[in-house]
Amino acid sequence: MKKKILLAAAAAFGIIAVATGCTAQDTQILSQYLAQLQNSSSQSQSQDNSNTVTSSQAPVQDNNNNQTQQTAPSSQAPVQNYTPQITTNFDLTAITQEVAAMEQKANAAQRSASYQQNWNTYNQIKLEIKQVEYKIEAMENQAEMAARTGALSYAQYQQIDYELDRLDDRLDWAEDSLEYRLGVDD
Repeated sequence: MKKKILLAAAAAFGIIAVATGCTAQDTQILSQYLAQLQNSSSQSQSQDNSNTVTSSQAPVQDNNNNQTQQTAPSSQAPVQNYTPQITTNFDLTAITQEVAAMEQKANAAQRSASYQQNWNTYNQIKLEIKQVEYKIEAMENQAEMAARTGALSYAQYQQIDYELDRLDDRLDWAEDSLEYRLGVDD
């Protein structure tokens, strides 16, 4: 029964990966998750079978003809709980400076005679803007985690989230103005 569920989960992951166009990194993450499911499934099966004698548990007779149970050592590593590192120091000056630098770079971009050159310039700067947006998103996630665990008050979280949203909006405006300035439609 558990194998059928596991196979159904694997099939579902495969269908999702193909349908959504997952990248190699996404596929690797899904594969790791599937491996974890398989490990947990095998662990639960071994716990279900703990009352019966298996190949790793066999009755052994000692020198006095007494039967004892001998258990083979477990080859599985002990399960360790994952505890994320929670940051409570949210200094936004560095990320604010990165946003300002991206705004300057977007404003300094000049239109050239070739549409292809404009497109390449746009994509290059857009990629750099996206990297800064990912940093902002990561900080938002860290702040939310800190608020959920109580390391930050709700008011502190709201203030940090508001400032990070403003920085993200500034990047969106820089990207839109870059698109307009270079005459590309993305």
